[in-house]
Amino acid sequence: MALVTLGRILASTACPAFATDGKGKLLGINGPAEALLGYESSSVRGRRCREVFAGRDLFNNLFCLERCALRDMVARGEPVNPFEMRLRVASGMMLEATMSVVAVSASDGGRDAMLHLLRPVQRLAEKIGREAGQLADRDAKAPANNRLVPVGARSRGLTPREHEILAVLASGKSCHDIARATGISLVTVRNHLKRIFPKLQVHSQAEAVSFAFRNKLI
Repeated sequence: MALVTLGRILASTACPAFATDGKGKLLGINGPAEALLGYESSSVRGRRCREVFAGRDLFNNLFCLERCALRDMVARGEPVNPFEMRLRVASGMMLEATMSVVAVSASDGGRDAMLHLLRPVQRLAEKIGREAGQLADRDAKAPANNRLVPVGARSRGLTPREHEILAVLASGKSCHDIARATGISLVTVRNHLKRIFPKLQVHSQAEAVSFAFRNKLI
């Protein structure tokens, strides 16, 4: 399949997609992927995929290496099932996405290629925002005397670190992001959350964020 045909394939899908050759070099990125990842196709074409995206698994282990497991599977004719991973975008942040890989064979002297189709995993911020909005709507419909809990009535026991964790959580960060932002381990973040919830008398991150906003804790 000629490169121009590959370009047409990339342009024909509304799904964010990029293509690599048999050596892991980027052949192109389509418009939706440029918008999602922040890279211009011309700026990364010819560069190695692993150097641009620095892919990691969901446990933050380095996934993209010199010897690509996906290329090996495609070379052996094995189908690649969709999987989740984290890719570095142009801003330096990591994006969680579900990736599907399609092998494209050259039939007229062009290069073989691997198409990578991306579907962003729903961000924690979006989930928390939606759930917090639902809680706020429910709270707005409650009797006026039950609407707000006085500041400090349920938050008096929070430590300065727990206030910090709550503030970062309210900004839409995941537990991994909170750990990096505060310089503590992921386990420690989760332990803080376990202590925060009973102090605020809530049962989820969304409820904690909703409570914090309603009572102007952050």
